[in-house]
Amino acid sequence: MRSLPTRLLLLGAALLLPACNGLPDDLFGFTFDAGPDEADAGPPPLADLAPRETGPPPPVSGGTLAVGERVFIVADPDRDRVLLVDRFTRDVRVALNDLPEPGRVLLDGRGQVHVLLRGSGEVLSFDLDRPDHPVRTPVCGAPRGLVEGPAGLIVACASGGLYAVDPDEGTATLLGRPATDLRDLVRVRDRLFASRFRAAEVLELDDSGRLGRRIQLRLPQGTDGARAAVAWRMVATDDGRLAIAHQVAHPERPNNQDDPQPAYGGGGGGCGPLVVGAVTLLHPDDQAPVAQPLDGAALPVDVAVGPGGQVALAAASGLGEASARALLAGAPSGCMATEGRPLPPARYTAVARTATGFVYQARNPAALEIVEDDGQRWSVPLGGGSVADDSLALFHDATRAGLACASCHPEGEDDGITWHFQTEGRVRTPSLRGGLVAPFHWRGELPSLSALLSEVMTRRMEGPAVSAERVAALSTWLDGLPTLDVELQDTEAVARGADVFAAAGCSGCHLDGGGADGLGHDVGTGGVFQTPTLWGAGRRLPLMHDGCAATLADRFRPACGGANHGATAGLAPRDQADLVAYLKSL
Repeated sequence: MRSLPTRLLLLGAALLLPACNGLPDDLFGFTFDAGPDEADAGPPPLADLAPRETGPPPPVSGGTLAVGERVFIVADPDRDRVLLVDRFTRDVRVALNDLPEPGRVLLDGRGQVHVLLRGSGEVLSFDLDRPDHPVRTPVCGAPRGLVEGPAGLIVACASGGLYAVDPDEGTATLLGRPATDLRDLVRVRDRLFASRFRAAEVLELDDSGRLGRRIQLRLPQGTDGARAAVAWRMVATDDGRLAIAHQVAHPERPNNQDDPQPAYGGGGGGCGPLVVGAVTLLHPDDQAPVAQPLDGAALPVDVAVGPGGQVALAAASGLGEASARALLAGAPSGCMATEGRPLPPARYTAVARTATGFVYQARNPAALEIVEDDGQRWSVPLGGGSVADDSLALFHDATRAGLACASCHPEGEDDGITWHFQTEGRVRTPSLRGGLVAPFHWRGELPSLSALLSEVMTRRMEGPAVSAERVAALSTWLDGLPTLDVELQDTEAVARGADVFAAAGCSGCHLDGGGADGLGHDVGTGGVFQTPTLWGAGRRLPLMHDGCAATLADRFRPACGGANHGATAGLAPRDQADLVAYLKSL
């Protein structure tokens, strides 16, 4: 199973907390594990903290930072560790190592810390005063969001499962599957909300996991044809609202007679590129909340909100740059330029609010940058080995057009958008998970990854020329990204569906039960298009190159190829249902 989170940079506003010296070493109720002769030695040397040694660095997904009264809790997915940092002495007090890709972090009302382990599908839980006794509870293949519920912990999974987790018993109980592609969970005034990643949709749920209502994010007037997309992060604000950091896409690109091939840097409807960052501040009872598009904020992977409406974003910037940006809630409609104070150049991956400011998490070298409301700033080095990775930077750096590869391929997946370009017509963003198969692009006109990067990144996105070494590194990185977990299916139906898949001739183009043959085919939808992989097809809706299938069952309609796309037109209802179950299992 493959998976692609995302590494980015940071935009955000600036704030923080006062320093306090002379506090005891057992400030949190524990001391770092030391021998009898080392009890007063303080925190361990930073060089002793274990770095990640193997495997590609996972993409950044935000949410890896939480703030307690006296401690910062830092998940470091690059080095497979969780750190507890004393807010006042600014020391790393505890390091929990060898944890597979820690992600979202939660400090609950009982003083328990919970961390989602994306690499193993577990929840790591420990008491803040006894971090040396952690418990790991298996949940699902791709845990994405967690929140404290009235009866305990609730975890949301990418496949759509919602689980009640009891760390004391080490159990996870399925509450329901309200929707696929779940992301964050948030409680506001005893009400439970979930976000959906690619749809940028907010769901209100009851505590049993049942869907109550759907909330669509709306765009300001004057952005016709635009739509909210890719909700990277949703958090609760202190004044009882939801803050969603997401993207705004402009799929209907105007024709440009002067450029026979589309460029992605313009035509975005006021904010420049076809995809821009945005923030929506949503009251729980809002029926149609209005997003605030931002100028110069690609990949808004994390968000935090101050009491005066000041918003901090962890997002992307150009190679070797970093920026701390601030914006005020309730600003006029339209594209909003952000103002801010510079942070040291670094790739920032998370942001959180303290009582008096903001704290930012830098990836390499690992550090916290803390900025107070009055402008004072300091750094806390977190130690660990270097995790510099050229391919990760290539995928997530913003180009001169204000775009990154991850803008349309978040976490290596797809954004669920069907674009309308002058030369290609209506074409849907493909997923990059599951491995790359040449030739590339929708019609297979680009024979190699080098040709793809030259055309798409260098020319259309106004990015740098890419050397052969960087092309090879990016290919290796993408091929190493695992696919996400899939929705559980009836195993007997899946087995029958596999037989239908083969009998209908599907395996002739989709090799190995879901791969691609690297060839173009005309399946009755307007021309010859490259065969896509089917890995994760059940959660990659809509399907087909033009997005004609809103569901897997819709794929068999005449409008989506029908009999021209495998011998599926005459399938009995049960055979079609079994085939759908099989496709959902891939």
